[in-house]
Formats: sequence, C-alpha cells, structure tokens
Amino acid sequence: MPSYKLQTEHDSNPYRQTNEEPEHGPFFMIFCVYIPVIFLVFFVRAVMLYTGYAIIHLRVVDGLVARGTHYILGLLQ
Repeated sequence: MPSYKLQTEHDSNPYRQTNEEPEHGPFFMIFCVYIPVIFLVFFVRAVMLYTGYAIIHLRVVDGLVARGTHYILGLLQ
C-alpha cells in the first residue's frame, strides 16, 4: 500500500529550520526598540552633562541644522 509523505520546505540554513522566531508587530518595535533607545540616549546625555566627560563628540555637520539650532536658541532667549 502506498504511503503519503507530507511535503516539507528545504532550507539551506539549519538555524532557521529549528529556531523559527515569531513575527513582531509595530508594538514590539515601539516598546522594545524605540522607547529603550530614547531612554538610553537621554541617559548617556545626562551622564555626559553631570560628569563633564564626553564619551561622544557631538558635532553639527550640517549647516542647515546649525542655522536651525541658532534660530531656535534665539527664540528661547
């Protein structure tokens, strides 16, 4: 009697066959990526301001950004 074998997809990457990860939606990106990165940036900036030691040299590389920053700071005075 003939037996029926289910067709399976063959992949050259063995990791993908055994460890499939579920697809993540937009809430995963917002709560697990964007918000932690924003907190990390604020934390690094706060440490740099508190200690007076810059671990990252902040430079304005775009003239438009420099003019915009100057304009905004002028409005705040």
